[in-house]
Amino acid sequence: MIDENIGVRIREVREEKHLTREQLAEQIDVSAKFIYEIESGKKSFSVDILYKFSNELSVSADWILFGDDVHKKEADEVVRMLNEIYDICNKNHEK
Repeated sequence: MIDENIGVRIREVREEKHLTREQLAEQIDVSAKFIYEIESGKKSFSVDILYKFSNELSVSADWILFGDDVHKKEADEVVRMLNEIYDICNKNHEK
């Protein structure tokens, strides 16, 4: 049985990253149709493809499979903190 939520999570992150199915498919060496079928909950995928999704979308395999929002929230917090550091550095550089 295929967990349709896996495809939903993949689609959400793909869209957050402003990637088309075609772009993601090219990056992980599959077809855009295959991405569509995964996102629609019609197909499952191998561990190798899971690894590629995880790397290309910058999310953990746990999050893809189980929806463990802790990993995504932690990553979002790191991005927020890096943006703050970047802003501070730019302000200091402008002085």
